[in-house]
Amino acid sequence: QEITAFKATARQWMTFLESARPLPLTGWEPVEPIADILAVANSVLNQQELHTLASFCSITVQTAKALLSAAKSLPIPHLEAQAQDLPDLQQPIQLIGRVLDKSGQLKDLPELREIRGNIARIRREIDSAIRRYTSDTSLKDVLQSDVPVLRSDRQVLAVRSGSRSKIRGIIHEVSQTGHTVYIEPEEVVRKNNELVQEEFALSAEIRRIFRELTASLAPFHQDILLAHHSMVQLDGAYGTARWAVNNRAIFAKDLPPESQPRLLQARHPLLGEQAVPIDLVFPQNCRVLIITGPNTGGKTVSLKTLALFTLLNQCGFPIPAAEETAL
Repeated sequence: QEITAFKATARQWMTFLESARPLPLTGWEPVEPIADILAVANSVLNQQELHTLASFCSITVQTAKALLSAAKSLPIPHLEAQAQDLPDLQQPIQLIGRVLDKSGQLKDLPELREIRGNIARIRREIDSAIRRYTSDTSLKDVLQSDVPVLRSDRQVLAVRSGSRSKIRGIIHEVSQTGHTVYIEPEEVVRKNNELVQEEFALSAEIRRIFRELTASLAPFHQDILLAHHSMVQLDGAYGTARWAVNNRAIFAKDLPPESQPRLLQARHPLLGEQAVPIDLVFPQNCRVLIITGPNTGGKTVSLKTLALFTLLNQCGFPIPAAEETAL
């Protein structure tokens, strides 16, 4: 029954593809591990995981809408039923959308705006303080360069070793030659310390937001897992249908277990355009077929084609052959 249902879904995907409608399915990142995290109390999803989850939910909603719309004019009852059974994930999309934009970037939330403003102000003050040193003509012979450098993510001044006493501050590093010392001026030290505190406050606030968002998403973890399972089934059937269309393949007719198979214009799929189509038909009421012929005449390929097509059919896949082929 599972294989029969898969074949029916794939056939209807072929009908959808032949209608030249826009494809509703697109790729998504793995979401099962994310749904498992939601099931754990006090867990916190990070920004990338939240964006991945939002993208999957959006793809699921778009797929359901596209299939339900197509079902109004196309004979695709299996696809329609699967689309109707997909859980509605609009609410998780809305919850994540309050925090992240469509590209996955954190929005300018009111609770973050003040902290970000403080960070920007402190950085401007640091730049201004550094410029006062680099633009001071009296320090021309003290500084090795009028361009500040970064050491441990802090702006520092490159000072000639013999003039280190001219600028009060913390020495972060000495050059390999010993001719240059990298000093962070005292006023810049204070500002950089303020910056570290504000950046820590920003990280803590973002984590609080993500924790609350994760808690609000937790009730949907079963719906997400169910939607993922259904989407994987839809995607597998779609991939099968696309392969069938690209390789001019059909679904074999089903025969009872004791019946003789029938291949018409069968082409081994691994040979591509070089494949020579074969017919393999058992005489009526006959269960044995002897294949004879010269070397390189196609006996082995014929046997492999029958075996491969049998396995493909039993897995629910189409085969490159003519209609009326039966297995």
